[in-house]
Amino acid sequence: MTALGSQTQSERIAELRNRMGKLLARRDDVSPARAASAALGTEDAAAKELPLLPGLAELPALRAGAVHQVDNLALALALLAGPARAGDWVAVVGLPELGYLAAEEAGLRLDRTIVIPDPGADWLSVLAELTDLTGLVLTRPAGRLNQSQAERFRARLRRRGSALLSCGGWPRSEANYSLRSSRWVGLGHGAGHLTARRAEIEVRRPGRPVHHCPVWLPGADLSITPAGELRPEQPTEATVHPLREAG
Repeated sequence: MTALGSQTQSERIAELRNRMGKLLARRDDVSPARAASAALGTEDAAAKELPLLPGLAELPALRAGAVHQVDNLALALALLAGPARAGDWVAVVGLPELGYLAAEEAGLRLDRTIVIPDPGADWLSVLAELTDLTGLVLTRPAGRLNQSQAERFRARLRRRGSALLSCGGWPRSEANYSLRSSRWVGLGHGAGHLTARRAEIEVRRPGRPVHHCPVWLPGADLSITPAGELRPEQPTEATVHPLREAG
């Protein structure tokens, strides 16, 4: 994992550019998204779908060259894990609460992840720099964007074949990924412990039907699987019994 956090803003951007240059100089560290941009035309590279974890295969994929919104950090990490598992570089910017153990358990490859907890006042420039290296950037916007800024950033994503996943509002995003329901299971009759979470993911895209996908996020073995695939080690949902007054 590459982390940047204690420098001034100018030092942080300079260090980021320096590390990017070293990484891009090594053929084995070039992001697949960058390779696709070089091999394909800009339009073809921007239309590329990003890899998803197998347990999220029923979801509409994130698309290179586009901005997507997400309302849940666990879901965001699961979406980020797909490209990282496929060997792409990814980045997390402006999320100081990120837990590295939780991220790894969600499937994220930390050795392919750049983390900048606090990008500072010039956060949009930091994001723009990262699109030159990574296939997908997860961020929480540190300020409001106007339409002109948002359009310039989307144009950069299209040129680079990269994608953005925003934990917060972003003008004219292509898709919104939401956790619409969530229920932890594992507790029995006053005993036991929480072992798995059954959730329903909703994806909204302009001009298309709303997509719903039930998943275990996570299952009892910490993996992400479709909710229809209930494996023996995964619990059934506990029945909740109301308390009765004694006496």
